Parts: sequence; C-alpha cells; structure tokens
Amino acid sequence: MTTTTLDIFVGILQKLLDAGTIVSVNTTMEFEDYVDEDKDDAIPGADPSDISFRVWKKIELAAEQRVMVDGRLIDDIEDVLFELSISPSDCDIERFCKLITELADAGHIVQAKVGEDEVRILELEALGAGKLKALYIFIEDAERSLDVDENQDQDIEDTFYHESDELTYLADFYVTYDEEEARFRLYPPGFNEDLEDAVDLYQRIFLPRMRAARAYGEVPGLIYH
Repeated sequence: MTTTTLDIFVGILQKLLDAGTIVSVNTTMEFEDYVDEDKDDAIPGADPSDISFRVWKKIELAAEQRVMVDGRLIDDIEDVLFELSISPSDCDIERFCKLITELADAGHIVQAKVGEDEVRILELEALGAGKLKALYIFIEDAERSLDVDENQDQDIEDTFYHESDELTYLADFYVTYDEEEARFRLYPPGFNEDLEDAVDLYQRIFLPRMRAARAYGEVPGLIYH
C-alpha cells in the first residue's frame, strides 16, 4: 500500500518525540470511552468531552489510515491539536527547530504565541541561551491568499512576513494536520497520486526543493501562501 501525506505528518511527529520533545494530544472523545462499563453509573451516549494526554513512546499509523498514539486510536486526526514543548534537559533543540520548520514547510498548521499575538510559524531557529528565532505570519494573513497585485504599493515582507526572537524554550507550539494544504504542496498540478509513493516523493523531490528555496533566500511558507 502506498503512503500518503498523513504518513509524512506522523513520521515528523515521531521524529519530534524521538528528539525529546514533550508531545501532548488535545482532542474530543466520547465520554463513554472513559467510563467503566462494569459500573452501574456508566453513561452511554454522553456528550463528548475534551481530553488531553501525553504521548510517551509511539505515534504511528494503524489500519485504514488511522493514527495510533501509544496504542490508543485517534478517531479523526483533523480534530486533534498536538501540543509540543521543549524539555531543555532532554530535547535536541536544533532538531526540534528543524522539524517544526519541516511541518510548516509541508503545509501543516504550526501556531505559537509571540508577545500577545497568536501567529502561524513559518520557520524556527535556535539562538542559544534559551532563545528561539521565529519567522511567522499573523493568523489573519495566513487565512487569505497572497495577492501581489493588491499589495503592489507595499513591501510584501513587511505585510506578510515577520521575525521575532522573543520566543524562549518555555514556548508551546500547537500543530494541526492539514491534508488539503499538504497535498497541494506535495503534488504538482494534474499529478496522479496513485503513480508514486508520497513519502518517496517527499524525500526525493519536496525536501530538496525546500532546501533550494532557502539557498536562494526564500521562505517556502510564503511561496505557497
């Protein structure tokens, strides 16, 4: 069976976990999944409840493209918010930043708080001494297309692209799987997805394209925006 953009997303999350990142799952589950079925006060069909739990060992794909974390199946991956944070004593900070950037390049939503603003991260870099540099766009800019004609009298970088070194190792990052954007970025127009394995295409063509873009001073997240 060929792989998909979900295989790529899960693979990056597992690499983050292996690098010492603290990974938590925030989602909504049916309450009946968490009651003791042997007890008389179990409440079948109760309203869904928001839950959060830490992933300790494994994030993987099970049958039918369902995500499994430490043996627990996730019903709908697009309803899951992954919370990522750094443990300075355990986490490979350089690798953490590289993988956060890779998630953003691949089209997934990576958000953090810069000052008082919730922003979408494009790139992350370790500066040392507990500091991180982030390239980002504001959420409202991330939700609309980059129309150069409408902004021809403005500096595009000033309008859409911002840089900050305010983030520290205490920052939390929130990641959501975005299948539509991931497919748009990975596959050329008119491409038959059944002809080639997604992970192979990603490693062989997509990642080198991202490296080439940065070598020319471009920000891949803005190329696609």
